[in-house]
Amino acid sequence: MTASNKIEKIRWPVRTRCAFCYGVHVTVVSTPEKGWNSYHCEDCDKDFTVISNNVFQKTHLSSSQVLAIIRIFERRQLKKKPSVLCKIVNVHHWTMTKIIDRIKGYETVGNLLHTPIVSLIEESLQDPEVGFDSESIDVAILLVTYKFLTKDPKWLKAISGCSEEVVSKALDRIRASWPEGKEFEEEDKEHNWYDSEGWESPKAAVTLTLHVLCVCGEINRDPQTGIYSISEERRSKIDGVIESACVC
Repeated sequence: MTASNKIEKIRWPVRTRCAFCYGVHVTVVSTPEKGWNSYHCEDCDKDFTVISNNVFQKTHLSSSQVLAIIRIFERRQLKKKPSVLCKIVNVHHWTMTKIIDRIKGYETVGNLLHTPIVSLIEESLQDPEVGFDSESIDVAILLVTYKFLTKDPKWLKAISGCSEEVVSKALDRIRASWPEGKEFEEEDKEHNWYDSEGWESPKAAVTLTLHVLCVCGEINRDPQTGIYSISEERRSKIDGVIESACVC
């Protein structure tokens, strides 16, 4: 695996996303043995690499040098003297000083690389213990995009990877399940579906699961009371399974 690929895995742990709009509809332009893999986004029509739109853009550093800086950052070694770090990264002392000044205000590698929140959530939802299949993960990303980034159907489709039909049905379910302009407001207050514990939080996982089931039509949510119930469609399926079992 090249240095560029390793950095991509850090920034986009599940799948490559546009560095500008976060869309998943991207095509590979080039994959040189040295240097940066180049991509084109079909949603915003921009070309990008893994260092586009983050702290390393326009630094003229090689992929191996950027990876070395990331490792230094991860090990919290930035307090070492630039004269020591420049030998590890293989850059001039003055260049290393400028790099340290540029990145010292960042708290995590995700911040450093400008990893989108949807990628971080997508990674946590890949855990088999969460119990989400690929379609449910896409719907979960759609919901997170709706809450934190945009309500525009075009970009919901681009970022979640869901089809236009799924996005349309999801928006209809959201409108039917939450008062307009107050989507997820009660969850923010009561369930803390995005809190300081992050997406590993049981509260966040449970609330997001309820939202996904609701948007997928498995359960209903009363927009006035916030109470969930089994949808008629799901109830019919359950009754059908029970009836088949009794016949056997």
